[in-house]
Amino acid sequence: MTTTYNVALVSLSILIAIAGSFTALDLASRARASADWIRHAWLCAAAVCMGGSIWSMHFVGMLAFGMPGMQIRYDIPLTLWSLVVPIVVTAVSFLAVASRGLTRTTLGIGGLFMGLGIGAMHYMGMAAMTMHAQLSYDPLWVAISFGIGIGAATVALWLSTRSRRLSLQAISAVAMGFAVAGMHYSAMAGANFTPLDDATPALPGGGLDLLTLALAVAGSTFVVLFLGLTASMYDRRMASLSEREAAALRQSEERFRELYSKTPLPLHSLDEQGRLESVSDAWLVLMGQRREDVIGRPLINFMTERSARQMLSQDWPVLLKTGECLNAEYRLVARAGAFIDVLASTRLEQTTQGPLIIGGLVNITERRHAEAALRQAQKMEAIGKLTGGIAHDFNNLLAVVGGNLELLRKRLPQDTTRTAP
Repeated sequence: MTTTYNVALVSLSILIAIAGSFTALDLASRARASADWIRHAWLCAAAVCMGGSIWSMHFVGMLAFGMPGMQIRYDIPLTLWSLVVPIVVTAVSFLAVASRGLTRTTLGIGGLFMGLGIGAMHYMGMAAMTMHAQLSYDPLWVAISFGIGIGAATVALWLSTRSRRLSLQAISAVAMGFAVAGMHYSAMAGANFTPLDDATPALPGGGLDLLTLALAVAGSTFVVLFLGLTASMYDRRMASLSEREAAALRQSEERFRELYSKTPLPLHSLDEQGRLESVSDAWLVLMGQRREDVIGRPLINFMTERSARQMLSQDWPVLLKTGECLNAEYRLVARAGAFIDVLASTRLEQTTQGPLIIGGLVNITERRHAEAALRQAQKMEAIGKLTGGIAHDFNNLLAVVGGNLELLRKRLPQDTTRTAP
């Protein structure tokens, strides 16, 4: 029989295939940027858009087909089953490649499975045609259509795992769209329609206008694809905002770490067991230590035994109870063995990530030395005053003794010489 095609509907079917391929590739790219169940949700959405657009392209292409003088109807249940098949095989293939990785085995098996499913969809749709003609196929064109379908499916799976720019994605979608449409129209080229006996009764009812039905199917498909692209664009925008916020947060954290590390004050942070989590450069200079030698060690390891007992028995319980411990005096032991007297102030802050214990040290070693020297000077001054007072009092006594001796000397006779008997 002579067959004809509506050029407008043929063009519309190719446009549907291109739009569906672009949307599916775009949704698959969002799956690559996601994880866990969200990744599977994006892949299922990509499968729905891919499989649904292939079916829509096929159905519009079927409506574009016509035979003069021949009325064509479609079996609705079988037509609906032909919609389910491409969506299912596309979803299974996408998920298999995503979960097991892109290898030659998964790509080959997935492409074969998906291509056979798409081919089965086409021939199920052909079988749904009800008309006064007998349908047969040219085996060569059937093989060609299945080959194109398997090849297009394999390329689609490969593209779904590649991160591409929007321009390359559009080029890939155009190529995919023409490949999928080529599978359909090559299969139609191998279809032979032989009219049945003229005595066969005509089909009852006029049914819907084919152009109206084609436009309804195409419109529904474009609405679904538009929703898919909108969701993808929204997710991409949110991901971009999240990336910018994460970058700003990382920059802020790096800036904070740099300020914390380079501050001229000896600062440290502790965990709930009193182990050092971070220290500033000034802290390391004060203690003469290296960062890798102190991180993870308890702070009491750098104290004298008396200071360690004070911290564990007195100051640490106060810190946990009140949230702060200010100006606690400790004696630390530096790397070279020198003792360092410090005033330690520690504060406990509750954050979303758990308790944060931060502290700072004030080196009072020189103050202690100055205080010891002052005390020694005060002792010497007191001793000086004491000895001066004693000397003054003793001098007064000597003056009295000397005065009395002078009086005695004046009272004695001048000639003290005695004549011997």
